[in-house]
Amino acid sequence: MENREKVPVRYRKNAQTAALLDTLGLSAQQMADLVEDVKKQFFIETATWSLPLWEYQVGITPSAGATEASRRNAIKAKLLAGGNTNADTIRDMATAMTGYAARVIVNDDYSFTLEFLGETDDLVELDLSSLTDSVNLVSPAHLRFIIAGLTWERFEAVNMTWQKLEDMNMTWERLEESVPIIGSKGD
Repeated sequence: MENREKVPVRYRKNAQTAALLDTLGLSAQQMADLVEDVKKQFFIETATWSLPLWEYQVGITPSAGATEASRRNAIKAKLLAGGNTNADTIRDMATAMTGYAARVIVNDDYSFTLEFLGETDDLVELDLSSLTDSVNLVSPAHLRFIIAGLTWERFEAVNMTWQKLEDMNMTWERLEESVPIIGSKGD
C-alpha cells in the first residue's frame, strides 16, 4: 500500500499533501533499495563497493585494473586457503573459483595436475592466472602445479575443429588460455 492510500481522502486532495506524500514515497523506495544493496555486500558473489573491505579482511591487494570477478575469486581463494592443504582443499578451491567440478591427480614427479569436469566435453576460457596464483598460495612449495592443458587429443575429444574456432572468433592467445572440460564419460 502506498503512502497516499494510507492518508484520508480529504488530505490527499490537497496539492501540498500530495506532493509531500509523493516525496516520502520516493524516499521510502530509495531506502529499500539501499537496504538491498547493503545486503548484497555481505556475500562475495554480489559484493561491489565492499570488495576493498573484503580484500582488507583477508589481507590482499588487488592488481591495478583487476576485474570484480578476479577480485572476488582472489577473496574466495584466500578464504578457502586456511588450514591444511590437501587434494580436497585444492579441488574445492578450483571448483569455487571456476564453477566447474575439478579433479586433482597426484603425479609421481612431485607434481599434481588439476583437471576440470563437466557434463559434456567442452573447451572453456578460465582466468588461469588467478587460479594459478591461488593454488600456488596454498599448495606445498615442493609440489609443482599443472593445469591439464589443451592437447590435440583433448582438442579432438571436445569435437573442436578449426572452423568452430573461427566461428568463435578464437585467437591463438585465447586458445592457449582455454581449458578442456572432461565430460562425465571421461570418468
